Amino acid sequence: MLKHHALVFVSYVCFSLRLVRGTNYQSVGAIGNAMYTYMAYSGGWYMNLNINGSIGSQGNPEGVVSGTLMHASDVEWPLEEGGKILVVGIADVDSLLLRLLSDPVSSKNVVGVLMDSNSSLPSNMSSVSKFPGAFNAPYNNTDYVWNPWGTNLQRSSVPFPVIRMSSTMSINVLPKLRQNQVQNYEGALYQADLTMSMYAEHNSTYCLLAQGLGCQPLGGFSVWASIPPMAPLIPNLTNTAVLRSGQGALVAPSSKPITLVISQINSVSLFHDYTQGSDAPLSGLIAMLTAMTILKSNGVDSNYDRQLAFLAVAGEDWDYMGSRRLLLDMSILNTTSTSGLNLALIDQVIEIGQIGKGFNSSTGLSELFVHSQRPGKTQQNYGNPDPLIRALLNATNETNEIKANMMQADVSNPGVPPSTLMSFLRHKPSIQGVVITDFDQHFKNTYYKSELDLPDQISIQAIISAAVITARTLHSLASPSHLPVTPLSINITQINDLVYSLAACLMLDGPAPNGLLCDLVQYYINVGYTSQNAEGIIQPFPWRYVGLVAADSADPTNVTNKREIFNFLFNFMAEMSASNNSGVPCDPFVNFCQSGQVCMGWKSGQNASVDNATMGRCLTSTTRFTIATSTRIYYVNQSDNLVMLLRDDFSEVNMQYGWPPDPVWTESYWSVTTPTIKVYQTEAYNVQVAILVSGILLTAGTGFAAYYMKRMFEKSVAQKQSSAAWGSSQRNGQFRTVESR
Repeated sequence: MLKHHALVFVSYVCFSLRLVRGTNYQSVGAIGNAMYTYMAYSGGWYMNLNINGSIGSQGNPEGVVSGTLMHASDVEWPLEEGGKILVVGIADVDSLLLRLLSDPVSSKNVVGVLMDSNSSLPSNMSSVSKFPGAFNAPYNNTDYVWNPWGTNLQRSSVPFPVIRMSSTMSINVLPKLRQNQVQNYEGALYQADLTMSMYAEHNSTYCLLAQGLGCQPLGGFSVWASIPPMAPLIPNLTNTAVLRSGQGALVAPSSKPITLVISQINSVSLFHDYTQGSDAPLSGLIAMLTAMTILKSNGVDSNYDRQLAFLAVAGEDWDYMGSRRLLLDMSILNTTSTSGLNLALIDQVIEIGQIGKGFNSSTGLSELFVHSQRPGKTQQNYGNPDPLIRALLNATNETNEIKANMMQADVSNPGVPPSTLMSFLRHKPSIQGVVITDFDQHFKNTYYKSELDLPDQISIQAIISAAVITARTLHSLASPSHLPVTPLSINITQINDLVYSLAACLMLDGPAPNGLLCDLVQYYINVGYTSQNAEGIIQPFPWRYVGLVAADSADPTNVTNKREIFNFLFNFMAEMSASNNSGVPCDPFVNFCQSGQVCMGWKSGQNASVDNATMGRCLTSTTRFTIATSTRIYYVNQSDNLVMLLRDDFSEVNMQYGWPPDPVWTESYWSVTTPTIKVYQTEAYNVQVAILVSGILLTAGTGFAAYYMKRMFEKSVAQKQSSAAWGSSQRNGQFRTVESR
């Protein structure tokens, strides 16, 4: 009997080995790859925190969550069976998450949501509110709907991981999901293990002060430049130590009024790594950079009566973080980085917002709208925008290089749409301010602040029109009023090429020659690389989402410790606002440019270098970085160690300008491979029970067999010992008999 069982076991093992050999697995890892489908770092709805709590999603803080794959369309609501990982298409992800947020019974039975990135697209998608940043409006009608497609989902929180699958992962998962559907979610089903642990807890102040590395502040750097350059406070300063301290960036007092042109840098979406922002805000940013280029190419700024300044502001999607910090630095702290950007002298603001959809294909015209905060619309007496509006309309009429039309927005609008101008009006209501957009009463962009705000929906002609009209307007406003305005020369072919180049660099992703790996960006800076893309594409780190702030330098022209997008903007704006190029080699470590100049084109990143090919060149330009983060976040050097301080001494300033408490936006830390997905098949429940019972029986049988064999062995040994003893006694008896004879 024992021989029979042993033969069966050996036969089973040999058969299993033959199966393994038949599939030609080369290693244990190969067997694992056949059993599991893996994906690491594809992008998730990560956790952000403010002083009130957290938003976003997260997995089990201890590690992995596991559940059965189920298509969201197959759910019978409310979902009462637990342990489900719902798979949903792009078109339905918002409605699913909103349903789960309002349905606690179903929500507690969901352990994760996976979004199929290959599914059909919705007609609209916007995870921000219907009035983004309504608290900052200079009017009371904060229920006005600027963004009809807004869900405000981005400011919500769910207790399970929400992960966007890569294209390859979607292809691998969908057949397994269909198999589960065919089996009516019974029997041997495919499951997934999800890892998306967020380290931060409670709120932003707790994770910053109590957790140490639980989270880090959101933020980046805004960049501003002036045309023409401003005179330095200390001319011809060359002392290295003094320049390193930032004193070379100080600007001499001036009485010229300032016209400030603003555009925004960053966008936001549910999945930060996939944030696009082609229309909002990149179309406006490209138009502003192009307008600077037009003014530079004409070289007519030397006799301007007005000072022109250009601001690319970061972090505005997080409760106007960038402009709130900038205005504090300008009006209260008077930091080196804002020297020359005197709020008392800023009396005009032109903001170029989302303009990428401002083209009417039926008429062949670019159609743009100018919004303003009219005096008398509220109790506050805001500055009269008529001079700006007249200048814009006149510039439009003078523009014959491209067909364009600019109109005043509907008078029934409550005022300016969501914009950085709102922050400036909060601090200085007398400013004459306008916002140029591609919409009248409501956003045209149905994908506002989403992963689908893509470049294929953008009109290059609208961007060119906005750039040309803005340049002509600024030239007219700044030219001496007692002299005829010198017409601007517009080379529309060159402008067209520049806009296309900037769009390819800023709106498209890598690899080269698109994205930040484009030739135009690499002309100015050395672009770093990352391989964190789930598809294995090597490209610069995602930058359209503002990301984590880095400590600012004492010298606001220092390009080290800045991300690529901020360095590119600094270099481009420096060259387009420079009055001359001294050509003197420079770097941000030892070979500083003298006061009144900046170092353009440094290509060795964070490391000192003596390679002449990577050295920058000094330009006479007033271009500055200014930190864009919470008004409570400050960095100080203590014994050569960088320390972050969480200040709380600006409450009176907040009250003076009507700001709510600073939310101190942060982002949770997580492990480098987050999120990860592992998909595998489990046996049917009855099979699992049978295997369990078989295992128990096999264990019991093995134990019994071992016990039986032990007893048989002991009995056999005892018998042998008994036989040996008997034989010995017989021999001894025989010897004694012989001996007695």
